[in-house]
Amino acid sequence: MTVSEWTIHSVIMDELQLAYAMTVHKSQGSEYKVVILPLLGGNPILYNRNLLYTAVTRAKEMVIIVGSQKALKMMIDNNHTYKDTPVYQST
Repeated sequence: MTVSEWTIHSVIMDELQLAYAMTVHKSQGSEYKVVILPLLGGNPILYNRNLLYTAVTRAKEMVIIVGSQKALKMMIDNNHTYKDTPVYQST
């Protein structure tokens, strides 16, 4: 490794911060400088407006949405909540 490569790596390393992935539900009540929201598939019941709102409002400065416009539109259009979904128990 050359001196210039070491300098670049040292500068980049100083800029990195440890981060974790978490669910939107677990992030409730917290704020983060940047939120990256992956919309890459999953249970359509979870893709609702309330979840999108919660995810977006966790960010103080920037939200990055990774995924399709179709998934984003589906979340915006889906106004159902978990309370609207019946829970079935096995007997």
